[in-house]
Amino acid sequence: MFRKFMRRIIYAYKMVTSHEGRLFTYAFAYSLIIGIAPFLIVAVLLASRFWFNVDTIVNFMSYYIPEDLIIPFVTYIKTVETGDIVVIASLAVVSLWVASRTVYSFLLESSRVDSVGIENFVLRVAALLYLVFFILLVGAVVFVLSYFSLPIIPIITYFAVASILLMIFYRMMSFRFTTFQDVWIGGVFAGGGLLALGKLFFSYINDYTNYQSIYGPMASIMILLISVYMISWIVYAGYCLNISFYRGENRNDKKKWLERLAISGRNWLEGIRSR
Repeated sequence: MFRKFMRRIIYAYKMVTSHEGRLFTYAFAYSLIIGIAPFLIVAVLLASRFWFNVDTIVNFMSYYIPEDLIIPFVTYIKTVETGDIVVIASLAVVSLWVASRTVYSFLLESSRVDSVGIENFVLRVAALLYLVFFILLVGAVVFVLSYFSLPIIPIITYFAVASILLMIFYRMMSFRFTTFQDVWIGGVFAGGGLLALGKLFFSYINDYTNYQSIYGPMASIMILLISVYMISWIVYAGYCLNISFYRGENRNDKKKWLERLAISGRNWLEGIRSR
């Protein structure tokens, strides 16, 4: 039993450290970086007008991104005059499209690992829909945590919420996983990893490194790059653990709606061409 467990761990490690795994980690980190600003724009626009205090977003993201990068940007977005619904809608659409590249890159990697042939434009549209759903889901969770006092130790609450959200994320991204039983290992690992990163990262940076002395004004950007890379590595490692420990039925027996949609679209186009 122990040997089988270790073989699965080693298999997941080889996936993460493989050439394709390293390339995806870099690509996913890049997608996260270019998606941070658009995500903040959408979140601040919605939070400041409809849902909750913007400080909740700043406090959460400050665990992973230096505050001297977040606070000025959020302050600027709050002071920009965006009362016109057309301006808000256009900003939201453009920001969502750019931020959805993060989800799109993961769908591309998942289709490669699961050997699923789906047109890129279908994945791009699905990435946008998935991102909208995930933003609404995270917003609902933040709303509940902000307005209701839960009789649970905060760190346990955050760990449980992060793990559940990551399970949902892995379930959405994969063409293989069909139940939450298939994704709980990676979700728990990534949830714990991200929680530990948020609690320990800046303590280590501030107490045991000299980034401020070496990079000066660029220190915050360097710390941001390191933090985002570590986040992407943890998220992808959780995905690889799910792949390694997967024991479900053959994926071809349970094709997901996205794959069925792509097949139907392909057959429809072939039918038009053959006429």
